[in-house]
Amino acid sequence: GNTVEPVLDEGPLDFVGRFWEKVRPRNSAVVISEHVGEIKRKISGDEDTTLPGPLLQGKQVMTNLREAFGPVWQRAEGHVKEAKGEFSKVAREVTEK
Repeated sequence: GNTVEPVLDEGPLDFVGRFWEKVRPRNSAVVISEHVGEIKRKISGDEDTTLPGPLLQGKQVMTNLREAFGPVWQRAEGHVKEAKGEFSKVAREVTEK
């Protein structure tokens, strides 16, 4: 066909980090007035030092999962490609008969 197979630019769990950065609790808010607030930018330091214990552990767990499942995911993709090749081969043989 004339369509291109879509390819993801990131791994299957990479969106979790981006989403967490949007919704995570912040302690850098400063009240300007009763109705106005402002977020201060962090001047220096590591991001992990500002995370509470459970959140830091969760981030480490996600990193470990990503590292552990990376090779498995790649092997699974390889098996899927092999299976697609075998199916197309069988389909060609059936259509030729």
